[in-house]
Amino acid sequence: MKQILVVGSLVLLGGSMLFSAGCRRKRPEPAPAETPSVEAPVSVAETSPKLQAPAPSAPSSAKEPVTVENFQSSTEFADLTKDFQLYCARKGRVPTDINEFFQEQKIKPPPIPPGTRLAIDAKERRIVLLK
Repeated sequence: MKQILVVGSLVLLGGSMLFSAGCRRKRPEPAPAETPSVEAPVSVAETSPKLQAPAPSAPSSAKEPVTVENFQSSTEFADLTKDFQLYCARKGRVPTDINEFFQEQKIKPPPIPPGTRLAIDAKERRIVLLK
């Protein structure tokens, strides 16, 4: 009886070892290295946007003047507000004034409508345009 118990234990132990060895997570095999294809040479000027000539711009008098409505609905103002909220979350506080935010972020204030200024709404943690 004792021999059957020992043999049975060994069989169970061996079976569990084989089972666990077969259930290991298989790692994906790395993809075979692709051989580089031979293509026509491409010049740096064709691939680098920094080296391309800038598109001709319209004269500055043709630009639309910045108004309160088009500034507040601009993507630039929305991005500025997102950056401000990320800054507040990262620092854990609201900056003392808008200039501190611009200096620490190392960004230039966007052009704003004449007669207005940017300020901080500390309660809402956002940038507002004041008249």
